Amino acid sequence: MLHVRINLHPSHVFRNFRLLATKYRPYGVHKDARSAIVICNLAHQGVEPAATYKYLGLPPESYRALEWVFPTWARTRALDTGEAVNVLKVAIVTADRIMTVSQGYSWEITTPEGGYGLHELLSSRKAVLNVITNGIDDNEWNPSLDIETQR
Repeated sequence: MLHVRINLHPSHVFRNFRLLATKYRPYGVHKDARSAIVICNLAHQGVEPAATYKYLGLPPESYRALEWVFPTWARTRALDTGEAVNVLKVAIVTADRIMTVSQGYSWEITTPEGGYGLHELLSSRKAVLNVITNGIDDNEWNPSLDIETQR
């Protein structure tokens, strides 16, 4: 049996999470596939003008999962409503697993200071928030301990 796991990044492919959740699984296609997102830098969210939505190939009912409103202080002109689409948000909403590169960063993105407006959403998904430690085993890959490199 083929087990499909989908791990997508960067942000321009996150719409695929929504497609998996709304267009495929409900009809039995890829119903056993699982998706995971790795968040390395939450500051880069893939926020685009709201008019971009029509080009994403998603059904109208998916708009709410991508809908994003910039806080008033972040708007660039007087009549700016702040409406946008956030493709990282849709991945957070629909991913089976959300992973970060460290325990500290996992906590940080659930705070107002480190969550870049997504902290409440990420806090609500803590049950699927996991950590894959970024780095290497410095005992295994330590040049000062490697006999071959000391020759």
